[in-house]
Amino acid sequence: MKILKQSTAAHIMFGPFVDKGDGVTLEVAAGIITSIDHATTGIFLSKNGAAGAIRHQGVTASVLDAYGMFQVHLDTTDTDTVGNLRVMMAEAATFLPVHDDYVVLPANVYDSLMGTDLLDVSVTQIGGVAQSATDLKDFADTGYDPTTHKVQGLVLADTCTTNSDMKGTDSAALASVLGAAVGASISADIAAVKAQTVAIEADTDVIDDATSGLVKIASDVAAILVDTDVIDDGTSGLVKIAQDVAATLVDTAVIGALGAGLTALATQASVDALADAPDLTGEVTALQTDLDTLLDTDLPAVKVDTAAVKVQTDKLQFTVARHVDSNLQYVNDVALVGDGGATPWGPA
Repeated sequence: MKILKQSTAAHIMFGPFVDKGDGVTLEVAAGIITSIDHATTGIFLSKNGAAGAIRHQGVTASVLDAYGMFQVHLDTTDTDTVGNLRVMMAEAATFLPVHDDYVVLPANVYDSLMGTDLLDVSVTQIGGVAQSATDLKDFADTGYDPTTHKVQGLVLADTCTTNSDMKGTDSAALASVLGAAVGASISADIAAVKAQTVAIEADTDVIDDATSGLVKIASDVAAILVDTDVIDDGTSGLVKIAQDVAATLVDTAVIGALGAGLTALATQASVDALADAPDLTGEVTALQTDLDTLLDTDLPAVKVDTAAVKVQTDKLQFTVARHVDSNLQYVNDVALVGDGGATPWGPA
């Protein structure tokens, strides 16, 4: 079957034209072209069974091809009707009647069959089941949407609230295994445990925090020990201060109670004795320096370090009063074993 594209010009091979006398001799004379393209007696067309009519005029001249065949031009008017198209030509005085049949297809169908276009279709059934125009239009307009275009099984799953076949969905059965819920429900208890676990994690995160945990506490304590070492230092600590104060008391004992010793200054001998007294300027200066260091430097440092320790110890938790919650496993890199009861704690 020969096919043509609707409302599209086309060249067709029309023939063969043979002599009317013997029905064999091919007609190839130029006069045949004149007959084919004649404005009133030339090629007739019957569009989809309608009465034959002369081909649309203003035609492109036909051309002799070979074997009595002629290249004939059909314009867009000639092919404007979908369906069967019969092309006819008769001239009794010259050649036998010639006709050929074509099918004119809509452009989309033609391009889908002969090219790369896709057929435009109208779906009325899916799987043998009639579909309403509304359903199909909704699907076509919105495209596939997994939230609305679901197979029946998924629709049932979405609306399922109770399934006795699924293990773990029977609250009474769970309670018989896990025990009655402490709160409103087992799920509420689980949520509460989860919240407490998060809080515990937050509280214990500071233990190994080098900025605010036990590591920092140990570092601050070490600094305090360094700062307080001077207290019992015989060279610059309180021991030295006590020694200097004792020496001062010895040196000033001659003054006496309420300055009674000063009466001896009235004599030249007393003045000479005072002049001969040891010069305590160095000891007093050293004592003042030591006191200044203690008050201005050492004691403020101790106060700062003590405050830092308090900040860290405030973060510790005490389940039992005056007992820090901890998990002591090693002492001096030696593993500990025991339970604190029948088995005393001790090296492994």
